[in-house]
Parts: sequence; C-alpha cells; structure tokens
Amino acid sequence: MSLRQQQQQQGVALITAVLIVALVTITAVAMASRQQFDVRRSGNIFNSDQAWLAALGGEDYARNVLAVDKDFDVDHLEETWAEPVVFPFEGMTLSGQIVDMQGRFNLNNLVENGEVNQKDLARFKNLLKVLDLEEMFRPITKYSARLLMPEVIPEIIRKAFKQAQMEKSGACFIEFPENIAEEKNYIPRPDSRPLTKFEKRGHRLGHGVWDLMFIRKSS
Repeated sequence: MSLRQQQQQQGVALITAVLIVALVTITAVAMASRQQFDVRRSGNIFNSDQAWLAALGGEDYARNVLAVDKDFDVDHLEETWAEPVVFPFEGMTLSGQIVDMQGRFNLNNLVENGEVNQKDLARFKNLLKVLDLEEMFRPITKYSARLLMPEVIPEIIRKAFKQAQMEKSGACFIEFPENIAEEKNYIPRPDSRPLTKFEKRGHRLGHGVWDLMFIRKSS
C-alpha cells in the first residue's frame, strides 16, 4: 500500500470519527433538553395542581365565614368576612377578600321605566359627595379639577380644553358641584368684553353650555 493511499484512509477515518462525535453530541444535547423540558413541565403541573387545591381551600374558608355571619342581622365592613386574609403555603401564598356586591351602586337603577328614579338619584348624589372625585380621576386623566366658585369656571374650562389638545389628546375631568350648577346670577365675563379665541371656538362648536359659562345668564 502506497503512502498516498494510507493518507487517504487516515483522512476518511478522521472524518468518520468527527461525524460520530457530532452525532453523539447532538443526541446528548437533545436528551438533556428533553429531560429539562420534562422536569419543567412536571413542576408546572405540580404548581398548577397546588394552586387549584389552594383555591378550593379558599372557597371553603369563605363559605364557612359566610355561614357564621348569617347569624348576625347587620352587615358592615368591620366584620370578619370583609377583612383580607393571607395564608402562606410551601412555595406559594394564598390571599383573598370577600366583596359585598350588594353594597355597590347600580347605575341602571337611576332610570326606571324611562323616568328618573328620584330615590336612587338622591343616593347617588350622596355617594358622589363622599368620594374625592378630583383625586380619583387624576391618575387616569390629563387634567382634573374641582369648581369651587362660579368665577373660576372660564379659567378651569380653558385649562382643561388646552390640556386635552396638547401633545397626545386625552380626557379631562371637571367636578361641577350642584350648588354651583344651580347658581343663576353670576357674571363670568362682562358683556362688553370681546370673546376670546377659545370662547369663539366654543360657540362655533355649538355647545350650549358655553352661554352659561361665558355670558351673563338672563333671569
């Protein structure tokens, strides 16, 4: 056998060895990846089952709390059922709170058979008086303000209109107290003063409320 033939055989053997090593490596990596995937999937199934059982336990706890509470004639937020609870488990924590849906106000009750329900309307007004609407709407609007006196209406409206159109347009909120809404004899703007560009825009858009805000209301 010549030297050249020996070198060719050695080259083929080397290539064969490299291919075998590559195949073994690919097989080992695939087996390791599959094993890791199976372990993770088993862990997810275990965690899911554990969470489901914990949720069932939370329902049983709530059911028992409500069963004890039915012996009381009055419900209020200082009772045990209204307090949030936290139960630590191995590897997880279960937290929850019972919410009285009957204690919420249904806006659909404001109108009954096409007419305003005065009783529910009075309740709704009392609810709005308790809530701090200005602070409640501040995080979700570009501008939030409360009208404290009729004289500031033009300024507040002007700021809200400007903020709503600046950069990316967005909603603004203005709290209009009932006592100011019922005011009849205030003059936000002297009749002799020319309309500003902002006021002209309001009139051009046809908003009837602008007459109340910027012109003396006739008696």
